Amino acid sequence: LLATDDRSEALDKYSEKLNSSLVSLSRMPQVGEIDVNDVELLSTSVNAIARAYTEKKRYDLLKKIVIDSENIIQSAFKSLEGELDSWKKATRISLEKELRIRLYLLNNPNRCETSDNIRCVTFYHSLEERADAYKKAYEIRVRINELDAKFAKLERALVDIQKLNQSIVISLKNDDDLTMDAAKKA
Repeated sequence: LLATDDRSEALDKYSEKLNSSLVSLSRMPQVGEIDVNDVELLSTSVNAIARAYTEKKRYDLLKKIVIDSENIIQSAFKSLEGELDSWKKATRISLEKELRIRLYLLNNPNRCETSDNIRCVTFYHSLEERADAYKKAYEIRVRINELDAKFAKLERALVDIQKLNQSIVISLKNDDDLTMDAAKKA
C-alpha cells in the first residue's frame, strides 16, 4: 500500500487549484501588480515541495516498518530454519516410499498369477512401458540423491537473506542509506 499509494495526481490537482486561485488574486486591484509568471513559479514550487514531503513521509514510514518488523522477520526466519530439516525428512520419506512402490511393482509384475487373492492385480506391460517406468524410478532416485544438496542451498539462502535483512536494518538505523553498497558495508 505504501509503495503504491500515489498521490501525484491529487497533488497536481491541488497545485492547479492553488495556481488559479493565486492568479485570480493577483488580478485584483487591491493587491497591486504581481507577475503571473511569479505566481506560476510559486505554484510549481509548492507542488515540488509537497511531492518531496510526501515521498519523504512515505520513505520514513517504510523505514519505520522495516526497522520495527526486524524481530518478527528474524523470528520467522529462525522458525523456517528449524523446519527445513523436517521438510527435508518428509520429502525424502515421500520420495523413497514412491520409489519402493514403483520398484516393487516393476520387479514383481506378475506376482499374483498364482495367487487366489481377489484383490491381487496382474500387470502386463510392454518392454517400452517397463523401460519408461524404470526411467521414472531412476529419476526419483536422482532426486533423492540431490535432496541434501538442494536443502543445503536453501539453508545457505535463508542465512544470506537473514544477514541481508539485518544489514538493511543496520544501514537504515545508521546512515539512512538504502543502497546495495550501504547494505554491504553494514
